[in-house]
Amino acid sequence: MGDHATLGTAGAGPVAEDSGYGGFSVMGMNHRLLECAASGSREDGLRLWGMHFDVRGCIATGNHKDGINGMGEDWWVTGNHANGNDHDGIVIGGIRVADLGGNGGSGNRGLGKQGRATQWPDQRPRLPALGPKGGPMRRLRATSLALLGLLAASAGLAQNALALTACTAAQISSQDPGCPSGTGPCTVTRDFTVTDGCILDFGTRAVTIGATGKLRTAPGAVTIRAGSLTVAPRGFIDARGLAPRSIGAVW
Repeated sequence: MGDHATLGTAGAGPVAEDSGYGGFSVMGMNHRLLECAASGSREDGLRLWGMHFDVRGCIATGNHKDGINGMGEDWWVTGNHANGNDHDGIVIGGIRVADLGGNGGSGNRGLGKQGRATQWPDQRPRLPALGPKGGPMRRLRATSLALLGLLAASAGLAQNALALTACTAAQISSQDPGCPSGTGPCTVTRDFTVTDGCILDFGTRAVTIGATGKLRTAPGAVTIRAGSLTVAPRGFIDARGLAPRSIGAVW
């Protein structure tokens, strides 16, 4: 439980073997799990609840319940695999869950449930290329509904606390998996606050504010330089003035 934790690095992820409970149980906001591995756990390999999770390259094998089980809002999942678990493979419920590709599951047995096991459901509402069709997941566990309600109720109160801060394009790339560093297209998928005098210089890159992306300007002036700038449906640039009768502008 907490905020802004990172578990693992590229090539050196954390490992949980034969845990008496879940391999990894993580709650909170703005967490990253990189290349983790959970096997032989008595319950789920990964049990994740919260908002703004980035889960990539994790493997769950031979756990006695689900391989990866999650619930929350504004998630990014890529390159995860769940194989040979007793219940389902990868099951993530919530809103705005972005499948960035490379996820999969096989050999999960679905014990104790009617019908076949969920491996990695193709019927999941997704955000292809972080487009506008993301929506609530259909498979929500009853035990998780109260948590989801709590997250939704607290989202408005915690919105500013959840926003990341950036003053350069490089700072956005370092915090947003949709906008990796380089010269290729950049899709902003997270909520950023940009302060007065900052310059977001993306060079000639094509920049898109994706369906889950937000750029919020603090009082003052902010400059964005890019080869092209597109705001997707549900994307948001907030340049409103804060003082009475003030007017924000984008030019």
